[in-house]
Amino acid sequence: MEVLAKTSRKRKIEEVPEDDDEDSEVEENPEKEKLLASILDPNTWSDVTVIVGETGEKYCLQEAALSSKSDFFKTALKRGTFIEGQERIIRLPEIQPKAFENILLWVYGGEVFGTIYLKGKNTIVDTFEAADYLLLTPYKTSILDHVTQCVWNRLNNPYGLEKGIGPEMSPGDALDILLLSYEFCHFSEMDAVTRCIELLIVSVHTTTEELSKLDGWNETLATMWKKAQNGLIKSSNCRPCLHVIQNQKNCVSCGTPFGRAREFGLRHAEKVIETKGIEALEHDPPLP
Repeated sequence: MEVLAKTSRKRKIEEVPEDDDEDSEVEENPEKEKLLASILDPNTWSDVTVIVGETGEKYCLQEAALSSKSDFFKTALKRGTFIEGQERIIRLPEIQPKAFENILLWVYGGEVFGTIYLKGKNTIVDTFEAADYLLLTPYKTSILDHVTQCVWNRLNNPYGLEKGIGPEMSPGDALDILLLSYEFCHFSEMDAVTRCIELLIVSVHTTTEELSKLDGWNETLATMWKKAQNGLIKSSNCRPCLHVIQNQKNCVSCGTPFGRAREFGLRHAEKVIETKGIEALEHDPPLP
């Protein structure tokens, strides 16, 4: 019996067309290649071979490193349990090599290296799906937070004039990623999903009716979206004191702390109240 007899949940790559500019697969980062080379150094002792993708890319790795981060590898490599544990070979034909390499950066390099080089819609979704298959919940959370941070960077640097702000992503690309990744999300990732939704609410120029027509949209996402939307404009005792100063970490009137997405949403709510009245908050789309 093989541990890899797992239900396939393959998505269609065609669902995420890559743009020619920012979201197309860019040339590999030299620093990333250097780090991968050190992880995959043929002179380094290894006791496990992982064969990845349809092309059968081989990675000679260490059981201790893999098992310390992934219950999938920990279970698969148990001696006397599965054939992989006896052969010391694991085959992952449905995982893309680039996605697996991103996972290796996270396993060996930690959270920062697992996301700092992560870009391209297809690559991010492939990596998220692979992380789900390999039971890497902390990495999945990091990926979702990375997407949220990239959108935040874009919102704070709309004209690309500020250097060193970090990787950026358009809200539309982030929404595509969320829709394609959500089927691989579990309860433990819901906080990260909510953080992403909060920022998308105040940055995506669309309505819930338009969202409902998108592939991947479902009732659960709709409920989370509505709940987050209501929270941004009504919660934290800030509704009666929406005169929020930009870059403040707390409401200047009641002192309630709020995150970046909430701050941005409250500033928008303030603008709506000034121009249309407080009753308009119930119907106004996220951003003009």
